[in-house]
Amino acid sequence: MKTWQAQVGCWGTILWFCTFEASRYANNHGWDNIGRGISGYMIGFATAYCGVLLKEILLGRWKRVFDEHLLLNIVSIIPLASLFLIGIAGFLNGISGNTQWQYNIAFCVSGFVVSYGVVPMINYMDGYKCNCIEA
Repeated sequence: MKTWQAQVGCWGTILWFCTFEASRYANNHGWDNIGRGISGYMIGFATAYCGVLLKEILLGRWKRVFDEHLLLNIVSIIPLASLFLIGIAGFLNGISGNTQWQYNIAFCVSGFVVSYGVVPMINYMDGYKCNCIEA
């Protein structure tokens, strides 16, 4: 794992934790453009991470994510898939609908943070060797 990936993962996750309060602050002060960007980052981060988990499950590496009990796996997959599909539907609606550009750019940035920073950092900490995204 590269040093910049660890920094992107750490700072991106810290920024994501800050978005919850920052979104409320921006909305209370009428900063609509900033609020849209914050919301895009917040939703994009969760959607991208759910997508990574869903990919792990679909590729048969579900033991890394879940326990071996079949019923609990099915119950866990349903919310992950729902979050992923809702996020993708929201993003596609934003592209074809009237969502502002701040939301879409922040959504894409958070996907980059998760793909190139958070996931490689988690894999590194777990000691898991895989065909991760390396640059």
